[in-house]
Amino acid sequence: MNFGVAANRAALASAQSRNAYINASTSRSRTCGGRVWETENGRTLLGSLEGGFVMKSSLREQLLTAHPQMLGITQPNRAALLAVWRRLGQALEWALNQPFPAVSKKHAAYAMGYADQSVISKFIAGVEKVPVDKLMACLPAVVPYFFMALLRDCPDVDVTTTATMRRTG
Repeated sequence: MNFGVAANRAALASAQSRNAYINASTSRSRTCGGRVWETENGRTLLGSLEGGFVMKSSLREQLLTAHPQMLGITQPNRAALLAVWRRLGQALEWALNQPFPAVSKKHAAYAMGYADQSVISKFIAGVEKVPVDKLMACLPAVVPYFFMALLRDCPDVDVTTTATMRRTG
C-alpha cells in the first residue's frame, strides 16, 4: 500500500471519529454547507464534516466572551476628516455655480440618484463626504470645475484657465 494513501485513510478515520465524538457529545446539530454547527449547553461550536476541525476550548471561551466594538474615529482625526469633507463640499458648490454646466443642486441630486437636494446641501456643509466616483459618473460636465476648485486651494499649484475656440469653416 502506498504511504500517501495510508496517511489519507488514517486522517479520514481520525476525522470521522472526531465528528462522531462531536455529534455524540452535543445535544443538537445542524449541517450547513459541509460544516456542522453544534450547540452544547447553549454555546455554539464549529465542526467540519470533511476535515474534522474542532475549536480548542480556550479559543472557544475567548470567542464566546468577546464583545465586538466599533472602530470609531478618534476626536482629533474626526475634526481633520470633517475639514476635508467641508473642502470637498465647497469645491462641489463652486463647480455647481459655474455658468457653463449651470447645474442646480436639485438637478445634481437627481442625476446622482438622490431623492432631493438635501444630500447635496449636506455635501456642501461637510456633513457627508462627496462621492467623487458617483460625481464623475453622473455629472461629467461638473468634474473639471470640481477639480479646478480643489486645485485653487493648493498653495503649491498655479491654476491657469485657458479657453480655446475652434473655428469651423
